[in-house]
Amino acid sequence: MATCIETKRIKGGIDMSLLTQFYAVTHAERSRGTAEVYLRDAEAFIEFIGGEEKLYGAKSDDVLEIVCSLQVGWNKSGVSNKYIRRRLSGIKSFLRFAQRRCGFSAAAIFEDVRLPRIEEKIPNVLTPEQSIRVVECAKFYGTTIHMLFRIMYECGLRNAEARSLCIQNVDLINEAIIVRRGKGGKDRIVPIVCISEIEAYLLYRRTINPNGDGDFLFLTKRGKKFVEQDVAYYAKAIRVKTGVTFTPHTLRHSYATHLYQNGTDIRDLKELLGHTNIATTALYTHTSCDRLREKVKTLHPYAIVGNKSTESKDAGKENDQATEANTKRGN
Repeated sequence: MATCIETKRIKGGIDMSLLTQFYAVTHAERSRGTAEVYLRDAEAFIEFIGGEEKLYGAKSDDVLEIVCSLQVGWNKSGVSNKYIRRRLSGIKSFLRFAQRRCGFSAAAIFEDVRLPRIEEKIPNVLTPEQSIRVVECAKFYGTTIHMLFRIMYECGLRNAEARSLCIQNVDLINEAIIVRRGKGGKDRIVPIVCISEIEAYLLYRRTINPNGDGDFLFLTKRGKKFVEQDVAYYAKAIRVKTGVTFTPHTLRHSYATHLYQNGTDIRDLKELLGHTNIATTALYTHTSCDRLREKVKTLHPYAIVGNKSTESKDAGKENDQATEANTKRGN
């Protein structure tokens, strides 16, 4: 793997030995996607300083000045605070790895780096009807596309997790999907709702190019593993057909929200989603505000008293109206 990355990612004759070691270590600890993103951050950093040899023997203050100048540049370019934090996260990970070989202290550097604050955005969520409409529309593009989108909603999988599933990750006996090395390098088990759909798809899967990309559950018509752009293409086509605004990740948000709204404990939801921090899972509780508001308005003692008072007033009005009508008839 290191050799492959080295030959693919050499830029301007930079010595990639430190970067390939960093990629190998990160890939062992985290998901492949995270490792590749961090590698790109590290590459950009090395390119910015003019080669990794500049790190050897560097003092912490010198590296801090470089990191701060990068951050200033990002601020001036107008990129989001979320983007800056993510880039700094990759650079921090790389510098923590490199410090043992280069002599500076990553802890000392990032003590003085002020990360920009970001506001947590409420996830975009579909209604259950919209979610099912999206999944059903995917049938128009074939059995594989339908099952791919169904799995993302039925099991709450990330785009990359669904694309990386292998046939052996489907546990028909226990009716579950085993997600290997999801975000953060964590494994988790997610129940399958309709096992018959998966069984039917597995029979179909045998007819796809047997000489394709190994045991991946979802293969393109050419027998290759799906890439992110493939899924984005079909998501766009489904958006046009259904008129529903969504991304593949919206299906995961919708999965979490619908389960929570129907009574799933937030700690159980955390395990199903593979979150490390329950605060991340708590973002999905916002969607139940309307439901909870209605419960409070209906069930709180003041609400009950108020409702009875309103009912009494309404009954009084009806009696007055009836009396007035009888009086008129009598006249």
